[in-house]
Amino acid sequence: MNRLRGWKYGAAASIAVPSVAAWMGGGSSASQLLLVVWVAAAATVWIAVERKEQAQRLEQALLSARQTSLRILNHHRHDWMNELQVLYGYIRLQKPDKTVQCVERIRDRMMMESRIAKLNEPGLVLYLQSFRTVSKALQLEVLLEEEVNWMALGSDAAALGVRLTELLEAFRLGIKPGAGDAPRIQLELSQYEGIVEVSLELDGELQDAPALERRCQEVLADSRFRIVRLTPEMDCIVLQAELAAG
Repeated sequence: MNRLRGWKYGAAASIAVPSVAAWMGGGSSASQLLLVVWVAAAATVWIAVERKEQAQRLEQALLSARQTSLRILNHHRHDWMNELQVLYGYIRLQKPDKTVQCVERIRDRMMMESRIAKLNEPGLVLYLQSFRTVSKALQLEVLLEEEVNWMALGSDAAALGVRLTELLEAFRLGIKPGAGDAPRIQLELSQYEGIVEVSLELDGELQDAPALERRCQEVLADSRFRIVRLTPEMDCIVLQAELAAG
């Protein structure tokens, strides 16, 4: 990438050569023609390098997306294998009460993952599904009502999804590391009376609550999210965004 950028800037800088020649030539037809041809050639090199860099960036983005998807699949496969092993153990030990509880837990988890997928905002869905694969210091619990349709927020649904993931990242990076059980943040999404409501509740200790509040205010600035509640301890945030008209 750096080599390609060198070619691009080198082509742009080389325009100085015919420019000086045109100036020293007193604006003769030959020097002006040289300048035009040189500029056209430099522009061609610039455009070709831009396209090459764009293709490389796209290839890197696709590779990163594939690697993330693979990590998510492997993590989910591992989790489901653990659940099945626990269920199999209860069946072999002939513990019907524990077996029923395990089946219900698996059912509830499958329903919640299905509801997350039905948000239909790819970036937000991928982030929520992959959170456990990237975060060891903070656990995420998602509570999602069945009727929530994130895309009903309209044309900036994707942008609002990015704001939400940035908020979760701010909490993930702001949590105070320590021994014992990992801190937990609960994300609840609900939809009613023409709005989508987002609630974040933290069970854990922060490194710097005022700094986290400033970061959250920055993330929410100039967005359609309206702050309904924000505690000084930063253990609870409630946001609302109106659904798109029509």
